[in-house]
Amino acid sequence: MNSGSAMTFSSSQPTRVLQLSLWAKKFYKEAANRLLGNPQHYKLLDSDPTQEITQNVKRVIQTIVSNGSIDRKFGQNLLENDSKPGRFYFLPKIHKEGNPWRPIISGNGTVTEIFFKIRGSSHPTSCFDPTVLCAGHYGFHPENWGNKKSSLSTLLVTLDVSSLYTNIPNEEGISACTKAFKPKRGKTPTKKELTELMQLILTSNNLVFGNKHYLQIHGTAMGTKMTPSFANIFMGNLEKEFLSRQNLKPHTWLRFIDDVFMILTHGEANRKHFIDDINSFHHTIKFTAFDSILIHALKNCHNTS
Repeated sequence: MNSGSAMTFSSSQPTRVLQLSLWAKKFYKEAANRLLGNPQHYKLLDSDPTQEITQNVKRVIQTIVSNGSIDRKFGQNLLENDSKPGRFYFLPKIHKEGNPWRPIISGNGTVTEIFFKIRGSSHPTSCFDPTVLCAGHYGFHPENWGNKKSSLSTLLVTLDVSSLYTNIPNEEGISACTKAFKPKRGKTPTKKELTELMQLILTSNNLVFGNKHYLQIHGTAMGTKMTPSFANIFMGNLEKEFLSRQNLKPHTWLRFIDDVFMILTHGEANRKHFIDDINSFHHTIKFTAFDSILIHALKNCHNTS
């Protein structure tokens, strides 16, 4: 094609586009199969377990209705559900070195979404201690940073949890949610009922890719509605336990789910010691540290890059 002329294609270009498309599709399938081939996180099934899982969920819902924790009519509406398995896909983390894959399950229409049709005072997250849901925040506010004097020993550090969702042990996550549970007035599932529902959801993350069915056997899936609150409560509990044991605590600790911003005032040697400590604190939760960050403090907006 000449400069300034209309765009033209050679007869071989459509073939090349088709070849590229087929290559991309093959590459995507191979990458997905590698992710799903991890025996620590996924189990290949012989058939689709959706109907069996649906019956298990219905039994739990019927029990909760019988106990009077939710209205019978509302419980009946929950049971009218034409469920299907989650659909597996993944996206590259283009902001990270090596562009690792982020596995996601599209949970729309799955039977475990029933749990999150419960609204109002019966909504699961409304039954949890808000100080845990909003955990991970102490220290001064960003708009005041310009008024604070710093020294050479002051360090700005960010931490990123490696694959948080798939690395939360189910029982530890449920235990953290149980600790955070605060019963509400009115018709609300009990702590025991919520625990049973959480166990059912975490053990029933079935998914399909191509014509193969899988079950996620460790952690929780991104794409499941329960995941953000579940992960946030787990991290709130973990960070409280960890920070309570530190003699030299961060001046500021701010967290949003799996991303942490810290201000450390004890020098480089203690920074390394702190990061070593937090990475040895839990057997599956590991952190990657970054200390090359730029902060923009505006009146009503705070950005880091």
